[in-house]
Amino acid sequence: MWLVVFDPLPEKCDIIFTFAGENDRISYSKELFKKYPKSLWILSYSKKTIKNVLYKENLDTTRIIIIDTCKNTFSEVKCICDISEKIIKDSTFFSKLKEIGKYKQENNVSILLVSSPYHMRRIKIMSSRLKFSKFVKLYLIPVPFEKTICSEECYKNWWKNKALSRVVFQEIQKIIYFIITSS
Repeated sequence: MWLVVFDPLPEKCDIIFTFAGENDRISYSKELFKKYPKSLWILSYSKKTIKNVLYKENLDTTRIIIIDTCKNTFSEVKCICDISEKIIKDSTFFSKLKEIGKYKQENNVSILLVSSPYHMRRIKIMSSRLKFSKFVKLYLIPVPFEKTICSEECYKNWWKNKALSRVVFQEIQKIIYFIITSS
């Protein structure tokens, strides 16, 4: 369960960022996209044609961006860091806040990072290594257990499930590798 990190859903959301991977991430992100009707949805996905599928599901594709250039989790975290920085630099509102030195918690760009429960610890570690603006508030939002193929009980006893134990070991290896190579 150490791999599972989550924040409560915020009242406002500016950006939903969905990491590439299992379809349950996309399904849950669709729910969040509907819950936050003013949000922008950035989806890391290998084929831009998914936008056509989302359009057919009556989702507002003018607020959906497909990123198909990310090669791994770190490139995805770096991508959202770069995008958030560009939004803040290009925003007159944030420029004025910086000029006059006024900064309030509610002025943050709220970004939901959506992925599988086991993936969230690595995302947290990676995002903590990057320099996100003080105007960015990240929320770690894993797909709820009941919307994944494994229940919370399954995660608590991960070593009893052959497929999940493989994923857990790989995730721990990836975390160790990232910490060693990024030091």
